[in-house]
Order: sequence, then C-alpha cells, then structure tokens
Amino acid sequence: MSVFCRDVDTLHTQAYLLFGDEDFLRMFAESYASAMSAMRLVGEASKHGWLVDVHMGSGRLSRVWISSLAAFWPGMQALIGEEGASRHNCQRS
Repeated sequence: MSVFCRDVDTLHTQAYLLFGDEDFLRMFAESYASAMSAMRLVGEASKHGWLVDVHMGSGRLSRVWISSLAAFWPGMQALIGEEGASRHNCQRS
C-alpha cells in the first residue's frame, strides 16, 4: 500500500540539506512525482486535488478516507516551490 507519511519529505530533503548529496534530492523528486500521478483521485473527485492511499501493485484505492497525515502535503508542496498546488489543496480541503 502507498500511503502518506512524514518520511517522504523528511528523509530525502533533510539528508539533502545536511549532506548536499544530489541523490537524495533526486529520490525525493521521484517520490513526489509518483505520489502526484498515482495517488490523485480521479473523475469528479479529482477537482479537489486530494491524494489518497493506494495499493502499490495495482494503483487501486485502498482506503476510502483521506488520512490525517495527508494534511502535511500542502505545506511540503509550498516548501518545494509548488505554491499553486499547495494553495489548490488547501482551498479544496
């Protein structure tokens, strides 16, 4: 299952900031891109910009609710320069 967790931004971004290793920044960028493409609701619900927990193998919805850990996502988006996406997610929550 693919879920929101504090480690998706913390591990990679803090390691990049501490050690300056571009591999950590690349790993974060890959994780972020994957989350944005695989965890976004589809259809009418997609206009909200919410991301949900999905099965890693099939990409199918694994939970029918938005987890509380998803609340950090707009803040993380703002920190990486995705202000438009962050604003969209905050306004639609």
